[in-house]
Amino acid sequence: MSDVGINVIVLQPCIRCMGYSYMKYIRNLLIHFKRHGLSIKFVPPNRYTMKRLRYYKDTFNIVHIPWLFDGRNALKYLALIKILRYRVIATLHGYGTLALIKLYRSRGKCIPQNYFNWRLFLRRHARRILGWYFARTLIDHVITPSIAEKRNLVEVLQLPEDKVTAIHHGVNHNIFKEHKVDVVTRILEQYHLSYKSYVLHVSRYQPKKNVERIIAAFAYLKRKLLSKRLSSKLKLVLVGNQPYDRLLKFVARLGLHAQDVIYLSNIPENDLAILYNGAICLTFPSLHESFGMPLVEAMACGCPVVTSNVYAPPEIVGDAGILVDPFNIKAMAYAIHNLVTDESLRKELRRRALKRAKAFSWEKCALEHLKVYKSVITSR
Repeated sequence: MSDVGINVIVLQPCIRCMGYSYMKYIRNLLIHFKRHGLSIKFVPPNRYTMKRLRYYKDTFNIVHIPWLFDGRNALKYLALIKILRYRVIATLHGYGTLALIKLYRSRGKCIPQNYFNWRLFLRRHARRILGWYFARTLIDHVITPSIAEKRNLVEVLQLPEDKVTAIHHGVNHNIFKEHKVDVVTRILEQYHLSYKSYVLHVSRYQPKKNVERIIAAFAYLKRKLLSKRLSSKLKLVLVGNQPYDRLLKFVARLGLHAQDVIYLSNIPENDLAILYNGAICLTFPSLHESFGMPLVEAMACGCPVVTSNVYAPPEIVGDAGILVDPFNIKAMAYAIHNLVTDESLRKELRRRALKRAKAFSWEKCALEHLKVYKSVITSR
């Protein structure tokens, strides 16, 4: 196999902040590529990009752009790369904006102003789509993290289906795994949490993550479904950067106490694995996910998941979680209630989660990428 030039946009560890999943994807691919003996070159997008690509063109024949973040810039770089006769592979991690439009329209719902702003859309996303529309002719192959997102991209960007390959992300099983209860309990004390006393959500705030409905479902659960004894002990833990002041007001309007919802950010990966281990469940009912990294991380830790029944989550979770309508607050509340009150259900979903998580690994992800590289090279 020929050397592979990888245009790395960002490569540094970051916990649940902008680009966390993208950087984790890039970082783990590079680790496993090197294990397979590939010579990796970093080609950052800057004023020296073309000079470096010209230098490498005699020994490298593929440029893989693992995060094409903007259609306009994509078009500029792709055109220059193709002039040098490289084969181009791009990873598209999803297009949530258009997916949300489609989802709301399919439900006959109006898109809330804070979820979607037409002026902002025309200024930002329409230009991206136009960029992608023209850039698609310059890309030899596209990789995306799920079959659900492949369908979305084929429909939205009108990409030929045979030019798009769905490859699931992996999970680091050395970090995200089951831990002994005493270890989990000891580390949870540092965050003033008790074992199996909280419901967990992990994300950097975006409207599509559905955080307000998660909080509303939690409020309904505590007010309507749980006994006073269980309700008084149960917490909702939100991990990741959240609009704290706005959510605090929202929590108060729902009649919850401020201490019922706990906000954590900048959590190290090892501690995040502990939080999964100690949670009753992960609740992750996003309006759109192209993969959903927290789902796989939670399952690898034996944490039951409640997630949405649209786009990628059903494909990722399989029968190892509870699927709910992401618009239905009561359905979310009842799903969490079942896990809070039914220990046998938790044990069964834990067993299924651990089994399902074995299907995801960065080694498998890297090997699937190598297959795509080989097919693109041999298709000349």
